[in-house]
Amino acid sequence: MKYDFDNVIDRRNTDSLKWNCFPQVFERDDILPMWVADMDFPVAKPIVDAIKKRAAHAFYGYNQPGPSLVEAVVERTLRKFNWKIEPEWIVFTPGVIPALNAAVKAFTCPGDEVILQGPVYYPFWSAVALNGCQAVNNGLILVDGHYVMDYSDLEKKFAPHIGMQPGSNRVKALIFCNPHNPVGRVWAKEEITRMGEIVIGHGGIVISDEIHCELLFKGFKHTSFAAISR
Repeated sequence: MKYDFDNVIDRRNTDSLKWNCFPQVFERDDILPMWVADMDFPVAKPIVDAIKKRAAHAFYGYNQPGPSLVEAVVERTLRKFNWKIEPEWIVFTPGVIPALNAAVKAFTCPGDEVILQGPVYYPFWSAVALNGCQAVNNGLILVDGHYVMDYSDLEKKFAPHIGMQPGSNRVKALIFCNPHNPVGRVWAKEEITRMGEIVIGHGGIVISDEIHCELLFKGFKHTSFAAISR
């Protein structure tokens, strides 16, 4: 179908968080609101039609994902990212942030440390703090206008703290953003592999947020962390 990205639609006074609340957030109203991931073009018509069809069935009780949705996820993940997943691996959540909170809660204990790679999407920090853990920043490095991971610093993050037994550390996980929000990096397989070897080699796990995996410029390819190796 043909998409029209040139037609400007006024979304003010439509209960839009993006357009109605930014004067309160920034205490001025003479700026463009680019502070939240909300697109200013309409959803594709087939999606609107599907929602209307579902809404016409006027029973809005508790539902569960049907087999066709699970099959679609399995098929698309294999076709686009060469990652073969099993249907029973799929767990549906209300969104990325609830999923991150659930993952931190599942794989850490209060007082553990979780590595983040700032500058990163700000709710990552609260997902760590709200679950009683400590955020450890393995900051990205800007080199010639291009962000890269600091592998040397990442290794140091797993060193024992003073007073701890040799080989022990409090780091239990790294929350990985791929492609990275907000710096826009589409991480290469070699970069991801090196990061994974460090984290997993020290007994940690990688919680990989790949929500932007299909928002790529031409010539770039997304590599899913879990597809690299068994």
